[in-house]
Amino acid sequence: MNRMMVLPVLLPLLLAAACGSDDGGDGSDDQEPAAEGPPRATALWVASLSADEVYRLDLETNELQSASAVDSAATLAVTSDAAWIDGYDGVRIGDDLVVEDLDLEDSLGDSVDSVGASEDQVWFAVDDPAAAVVPYDPASGELGERIELGIEDFSPDQIIVTDGALYLVNGWDSSLVKVDTESGDVAVVENESVSPDIALIGDSLWVAGYTSVMEIDADSFELVEQYPAEDVTAWTIAGDEESGVWVGTQESTVARLDTDSGTLTTELELPEVDDIVGIDKIRIVNGELWIVRPTDELLRYDIESLELLETFSLTEPSESYVLEVEY
Repeated sequence: MNRMMVLPVLLPLLLAAACGSDDGGDGSDDQEPAAEGPPRATALWVASLSADEVYRLDLETNELQSASAVDSAATLAVTSDAAWIDGYDGVRIGDDLVVEDLDLEDSLGDSVDSVGASEDQVWFAVDDPAAAVVPYDPASGELGERIELGIEDFSPDQIIVTDGALYLVNGWDSSLVKVDTESGDVAVVENESVSPDIALIGDSLWVAGYTSVMEIDADSFELVEQYPAEDVTAWTIAGDEESGVWVGTQESTVARLDTDSGTLTTELELPEVDDIVGIDKIRIVNGELWIVRPTDELLRYDIESLELLETFSLTEPSESYVLEVEY
């Protein structure tokens, strides 16, 4: 083969390879991987606290399904394939809203008082014979090792589950409890407010505490800041790192917290319906604001314009509701 004929063929290839490896080139080795955004929610779950009804709204199809639960719910939690309510024995609501009574009261030694979950973890809280939290494996249906909390007066309410920690509201005295699920260590933040609602946003636990909004460092579990709720009653809280901190009030308003000035700015006022006022829960979901009200409505708002985009009617009237998100 003539060596002089090889050079014209190889030269363009060598030049292309050199350009591709240059810092200013667009070779595949130099391309930054696409940044991953927050996971997108696939559904919303709503449980009525007095009508024994549970709803699931598919966020892709807008199909709203409902089922009658075994017992009324005080707390609601969601994993990747089911919803869970406390009831007395613990209740799982799975595919096609099939309701399953877990019959856990005998195993726990007490009725289930509250439930929390992440994508693949479920935890139940009990107050008798002693305050404790107990893990439950959804795959095997088995209870794990109980963690005693050492709290004398305990009435567990909302639970947030993360990798390595639980954050609870003690409804007995409105205190806030952190449980290290690896070591079993328990930390408590005293709280003088009434009926606090909590949300984990970034590295902080945020608390809507009736007369104020508190920020607690999720790691050290120490109070970072307390913002007064002037002229409104801070009832429910939600947010994310992009949208900030939002508060729903008993006066049927939604306010955004300005952490620089320490003020709550009213962004949305909901109309009174049949003399019913108040907001049960708010959630920021896929960049939108969702609200459930004692008017038996689930409302979807554009978070920028605060335009009402959609209203879903909840068929069984209830005095109050809880709202959680499925990913």
